[in-house]
This record gives sequence, structure tokens and C-alpha cells, in this order.
Amino acid sequence: MSVSDPLLKELKGHTLMLTKAASPINDENSNLEAFCQCLEKIFQKGLITQHNALGFYKSPESWDWLRKVGCKRGPYSYQSSVSFVNECTKVTSSRGRLRLLIRMCLNQRCIHVPIQLLNELEESLKYYQSRQSIIGDEVLREIFLSVLRLCSRLQFKLNVSNARFLDETWILPVYRKLQLVPCKELGVSVLFINSRAVVVDVQEESVASEDDNICVGDIIDELNDFCIDSSQVGNLQNIMRHHTNQPISICLIKPVLNNAIYPPMMSLLCQANLDPVSIQYGKSSVSNLSRTPSRNRAGHCVRYIGNISTGDNGDVKRIHSAIDSTLNRCGELVGVSCWFDCLELEVQVTCQETNEVLLKHSYTEISSCGRTVNRPNYFAYIAGNTLLSLSKQFTCYVFSMNDVSEIDTILQNIGQGFRRTNFAV
Repeated sequence: MSVSDPLLKELKGHTLMLTKAASPINDENSNLEAFCQCLEKIFQKGLITQHNALGFYKSPESWDWLRKVGCKRGPYSYQSSVSFVNECTKVTSSRGRLRLLIRMCLNQRCIHVPIQLLNELEESLKYYQSRQSIIGDEVLREIFLSVLRLCSRLQFKLNVSNARFLDETWILPVYRKLQLVPCKELGVSVLFINSRAVVVDVQEESVASEDDNICVGDIIDELNDFCIDSSQVGNLQNIMRHHTNQPISICLIKPVLNNAIYPPMMSLLCQANLDPVSIQYGKSSVSNLSRTPSRNRAGHCVRYIGNISTGDNGDVKRIHSAIDSTLNRCGELVGVSCWFDCLELEVQVTCQETNEVLLKHSYTEISSCGRTVNRPNYFAYIAGNTLLSLSKQFTCYVFSMNDVSEIDTILQNIGQGFRRTNFAV
């Protein structure tokens, strides 16, 4: 390989521009993105294909060896950077972790450390091909290391909390951290899509609406120092309750970047039935958004058999015994003909004869659903008397229908409904 690799030339050019920039270098620097992309390409170039524990090939990722050498030795600055990335739930892929590690190491002035460790451990050829990589070539690696040492002398001040989309791109969205007045409710509703909490409603005259602090289309990234993802589904109100009478700290990802919708968020907004054009031009109030809940207006024709208490247990294991107990009590031939609708936010059961709504449960109240093998034409769901995280009393509601495949569809819709539920904060 020539000692004048194009990627090294490119990296030197970006580094020179950074040395001329005002200090500290932050996310607003126009050369930062291209510099980081070039670093990623060098780390990824010429990696040797590795095997997993079962002996199968896996796609080579530089994060794997960067993590390993950080566990073996090295200064605290690098070890702590690796630990931070390991524990961060905002990135889930090896490529996203590599990108976050690069940003952390720039902040900690230790971006040169992993290459230095490879030299000390003499393990470069364990991970890289000698002729098709920069890091695997002794001469090019030394040139690369000298450039990284120069980078470690620069002062970076990058917001490593802004990591939610690093799995997908180096382009960073607008990130805002706010301190709001103490309150019991923010006045927003969020919809979890791909483990991201998208704001779909902001109440008028609420804390969230003041000075347009929070807008429809925003993603709540952190709330009171809790990282908000699918693991926090149904737990947002508890987070608020634990910080009663204290200022509310919230981190938001804005959907607009440079007067256009941030590209990775376009699909999220569409899945949330939000109008990207209205959001782009700042007309993101609820009245200006065409947000149409999806529902099957015909519903599913079922017979509502009855219900039975399951006490303080809403587990799916109670479905079998609850169906048997309900049928033993009510009989298999009784029941009311109903329409069973899986709406955007809730399950609704309506009497066909009177059009009266007999049951209505939001997905945040439903703990489980299912049917039994010995009675395939019967199914049920269990719901609490309030939000799952607070409920202490559960009831099982039992239904029947002739079409077994349609029962499977209903149960799948209930499961999907819970995953896309709006949660009020």
C-alpha cells in the first residue's frame, strides 16, 4: 500500500481545519461531521472477518476490538469512554457505538489511545489486513497515530447525550435541554415508535406549551435524567411523580434541521400520523395536524361472554383458568353479540343491537391477552382498573367467535396497539 493513502490525506485536511477553528470545538463546527466520517472509514477499512462463539462468520466491526483493548489496559480516560458507550441505551448497533466512542474520545482527549494500545500489544494484524488497511500497515498506522495525537491536543466539547440517531447517521439533530417549572403534568401525549417517544399532542395552556417549549413532533430523549425509550413505556407518570415540587429537566430532539425535516425522523412522523409539512413550517399545533386514528369501522363480530376477577395478578398465565371459570359460571351458549374494535389508543366493545359501548380499555390498562388450545374459539384479555404500573385489581374479559384466524388477528392487533400507545405525561 502506498504511504499516501487517500483517507489519510483527507483526515489531515480535516484536522488542519479543526486546528484553525475556535476552541473549544463543538457540534456547530462545519468540519466536524466530515472529520468523524473519515475517522470511521479508517477504523472500518480492511477489518478481518471474525467468527462468533458458534463459529459462524459475523460482519467485522471496529467497535469489537476497540472495546476489548479498552478492557485490557489503557488510561482511565479511554476505559471510562468505553464504559460509557457500553452502558448507553441510545445506541444499539456496533456502528452506532463506534460513532459514540469517537465522540467520547475526542471529548476526553484520548482518540489516539486505541491505536497506541494496538502497537503496545502488537495486535494490529489480529484485526486488520496488512495490505488493505491503514491500521494494519505499520508505516500508515504510525502516520495515523501521529494525526490522532494532534487531535488529542485539541479541545472538543461535544454533546454526547445527542446520540439517539448515531446508529443511522453522523448527521446530528437539533438537541435542546430545558428546565421547566415544577408541575404534576407536562401536558403532552407521546407515542412510542421504534423505542422513541414522539410527542403527538400538546395541551393548550400547559407547562409544555409555554413559549413553545415542547412541540408536536419533538422526541423526548430524557426526562429528569431518565433515558426515555421503550423500557419506560407506562412509567412516564411515575418519573414525574418522583420529582414532585422539583424543576423538570427534559431533553428534546427537534424534528426540523436547517429549515427541513431531519431525514431520519421523516418515517417516525409518518408512522405517528403527523403531517411533516405542518411541522416543518411551524404549524404543529394539534388543530393544524391531520392526525387520523386508524380503526376498522366494521370491527370484529364477537360474542361477549362475561368477565371474572383475577385479583392482583394480570399475567397471561391467568387467561386459561379465567376462560374456564367464566364459561363454567356463564355457560358456553350465552353472550352478547358485539363489535370488537382495536382502535388507535384503546380496545372498544360495542353492543350490536343497542350500539352501547360495553367495554373500553386503553392499551396502558391491558396487561395480557390470549386464548387456550382446548377452547380455540374463545379468547380473552386482562385489564387493570388503572394504568398497569399502578393497578392492584385485574379483570379478565372473555369473548368467542367462530373464525379462529380472526381471533389471532385480534390478539395481534392488541399487542401492536400496546406498542404504539400514546402516553400522557
